[in-house]
Amino acid sequence: MLRYILRRLLTAIPTLFLIVTISFFLMHVAPGGPFNMERGIPPEIKANIERIFHLDEPIWMHYLRYPTTPIHGALGPSYILLNFSVAELFRVGLPVSIRIGSFAMLLSLVAGSAFGVVAALRQNKAVDYMVIATATAGSTIPTFVIAPLLHLVFGLTWHALPIGGSNNRAFVNSIVPIITFALPQLATVPRPLRPSLIAHPPSHPTLTPRPP
Repeated sequence: MLRYILRRLLTAIPTLFLIVTISFFLMHVAPGGPFNMERGIPPEIKANIERIFHLDEPIWMHYLRYPTTPIHGALGPSYILLNFSVAELFRVGLPVSIRIGSFAMLLSLVAGSAFGVVAALRQNKAVDYMVIATATAGSTIPTFVIAPLLHLVFGLTWHALPIGGSNNRAFVNSIVPIITFALPQLATVPRPLRPSLIAHPPSHPTLTPRPP
């Protein structure tokens, strides 16, 4: 087993190297640059920024620098937030993403299982059709549509939830992101659970009459 795992890891190294190489050259072949969106920037300032970010170096130096820096944990500076590095953005944002993703997964499993059981118990009833319709809508509507709708209803119309900010990572500020990420996953749980419960209903022991 250990030899098999080591062999699989060794065969993955050339694949990772090929992916890194292809992604590197695709980024350099694409037109434009990370600072072309800045309007009215003087050429001298742009040249200094490119020198700071090593964008003025030849492409072969970029290629040698590109795969080695992530190994040492140096992901480089951010091209968008000039005062932060990529590692700092990961350090700040990764715990928040893990917390929101964990709650979203838990919500999708619990609520999706409950919906699947209810749909199986109310087969071909109004509740069953409602669960299937909700699951279909949740799996087809993208998250960038669900999030603005939730903010519009719960934030701007009902004023029940905040529409932005973290408020020192308060849970109430994470409710809308959690629901947004949970809905597509919640939709995938009841659909396979419902037919499996219908095909294999729980068995109950039959009561045999006692002889007189």
